[in-house]
Amino acid sequence: MKLAVPGNLLVAGEYLVLREGGPGLALAVEPRLRAEAERAPRWKVAVLMGSGGASWSPVEDGARENRFLWSLLEAVERAALARGLVLAPLELDLDSRDFSRADGRKAGFGSSAAAAVAFCLLAGRGAGLGGNELDAFALEAALDGHRAAQGGRGSGYDVFASFHGGAGLFEGGRVPRWTALPGFALPEGRVFSGKAPVSSAEAVAAFEAWTRREPAASARLLDASERAVRALARAPDAAAFLERLELARTAGVAIGDAIGFPARLETPPGFEGAIFKASGAGDELGLAFFPPGARDIPPGLGRVAPAGGPSWNS
Repeated sequence: MKLAVPGNLLVAGEYLVLREGGPGLALAVEPRLRAEAERAPRWKVAVLMGSGGASWSPVEDGARENRFLWSLLEAVERAALARGLVLAPLELDLDSRDFSRADGRKAGFGSSAAAAVAFCLLAGRGAGLGGNELDAFALEAALDGHRAAQGGRGSGYDVFASFHGGAGLFEGGRVPRWTALPGFALPEGRVFSGKAPVSSAEAVAAFEAWTRREPAASARLLDASERAVRALARAPDAAAFLERLELARTAGVAIGDAIGFPARLETPPGFEGAIFKASGAGDELGLAFFPPGARDIPPGLGRVAPAGGPSWNS
């Protein structure tokens, strides 16, 4: 069994997606994680990434060596048990090297969520599932396992985007929702690096502390952010998207400043004339969107353009 799963980006809705019903505009994007699996006497996973590779076996290594893969295995076992299925052990290869920069660092395309989707689709298909039953099994397990690996805090937008493909309005909560936006009109966009890596866990903790400390002020900013995100998701064309993006950007900057994780991006060389928006926590990753007709657009780390969902190669 061979499978390719797209990466993902959050265009707008940082921190909102952590709330019940909080919206985020998300995309599946290239590149893709390549995965393959075959039946084996026991579970074993080999991982290739920009910084190297590793192998993991639950029998030999348990949870000590790789909490992420252990969480995924437990999640597929729970999903199988709920359906009366018996999982067949697999030997899997997960290759996320295309998600890395030349220096080996992650480029910010959500490789862990893509890996979770690939792992759970392969596990479900290995158990004999197909069609809608496979989709329901894999999405449930991928969300469950990815969240568990993050200490229960993950919104799931990244899992949903990589699973569904295309552009969508994600709404967070215990049971998230995804509304596909087929044909969504995006202007030409690029991903670029921000100042320095940001700890998502620390940013989320700061956000949660802020909402408890300043409930009225945080409610006003979050309401403004939600209105901006929902308006952005309704943009009828690329020109309207650019106009509405500024509202989402302004709200994101205000929230970042309030929690102590600024989302103010510096203009990289060659990106003059673009409209900028941080993606994720702080200013680690930036999105640049160019007006229609712009020329000599730099390559950046990748394009901001909707990609198709997971594709089976065998």
